[in-house]
Amino acid sequence: MLETAAYIIFACWVFWHGYIHAMGLYRAKLQGRLVGLPLVLSVPVIFVTFALDVILQFTVASLIFWEKPTGIGFEKRKYKGVTVPWPVGDWFVTDRLRRYTAQGSGWRFRIADVICYRLADPFDPTGAHCDSEEPRLAEVQK
Repeated sequence: MLETAAYIIFACWVFWHGYIHAMGLYRAKLQGRLVGLPLVLSVPVIFVTFALDVILQFTVASLIFWEKPTGIGFEKRKYKGVTVPWPVGDWFVTDRLRRYTAQGSGWRFRIADVICYRLADPFDPTGAHCDSEEPRLAEVQK
């Protein structure tokens, strides 16, 4: 049991570091500086982080929040003139956190609040990881 808890904590820690790295790449992309070789070299990091996000969403996050992901499915959307299947529902941990922070109360809200505002927001270029889907840099850059 203790070993399982250690693995869960380690997986969350690795995912958080992958998130921090991905947000650094995202910041460079928004600034127009992630092109050429750096873009190509960053693709594996992005794929691993997204895969870990989905895996943790369906396993660890479901255990932590004691609820399975909701609304899982796909819808057709236009992307650059091409119709593609687009995931809808709680595919990613952020989707779940956004839903809980919108509720505004309860124990799931309190956990989501800490994760969003203390662990995610400081590294997101928008400054509001769970509040915004807008790909813009935060107004204040220091």
